[in-house]
Amino acid sequence: MRTLTNQNNPQKALRFFTMGLTAKEIGKLLDLSPRTIEHYISDGGWKRPTDDRTLQEKALSLINNGKSYLETAKELGVCKTTIYNYLKRERIK
Repeated sequence: MRTLTNQNNPQKALRFFTMGLTAKEIGKLLDLSPRTIEHYISDGGWKRPTDDRTLQEKALSLINNGKSYLETAKELGVCKTTIYNYLKRERIK
């Protein structure tokens, strides 16, 4: 039988939140409603970690970690040609 309340859920949700998952994704993982996750976020005053790197720096990092041009482009919300141009500029330096 499933327990209705689990005191570890907020800690688990926070871990997933800092990994960048959405409330909907976290809810599915923890078998909770997205609204419950949103309450955890607002009540806890959670903030996502900020990444001050430029888009080009992020792209280079993802490529160096084995992501393809297409995967990198999708993750950063740019086209594949932009990723190619970033890498081309980096090689010229």
